[in-house]
Amino acid sequence: MTIVVAGATGTVGRQLVDQLLAAGHPVRALTRNPVRADLPEDVEVVAGDLADTGSLAGLFDGATAAHLITFDGADFSPLTGGSQIAKLAIAGGVRAAGRTGIPNLLGPTGTLTHWNCQQPSHSPSNNPTS
Repeated sequence: MTIVVAGATGTVGRQLVDQLLAAGHPVRALTRNPVRADLPEDVEVVAGDLADTGSLAGLFDGATAAHLITFDGADFSPLTGGSQIAKLAIAGGVRAAGRTGIPNLLGPTGTLTHWNCQQPSHSPSNNPTS
């Protein structure tokens, strides 16, 4: 069960990647800059940006779950392509989205029944320009 983690180099995302790996899950990490990601060797690192849905082609293919953020990691502005991201995730096979440990399964209409949203953290460790 491959799990996509957006914001994998941020404060929450990095801890989640480590926990998922420790539990034996394959992890695919989305990052704007794979060269600077500094993620464990076992992580499949994919270049892309949630703020640019065109960069997400294939991101969710074969994944069964995803941890997504609702803000642009570059400037913490709200994402405007949420519905397109959800469509890509569902088309790729994702059936659960949100924070690990919370069952956010697809409803009978094929839509994600719940998105567990977290507000951005403006800590220096979550801002690569600080």
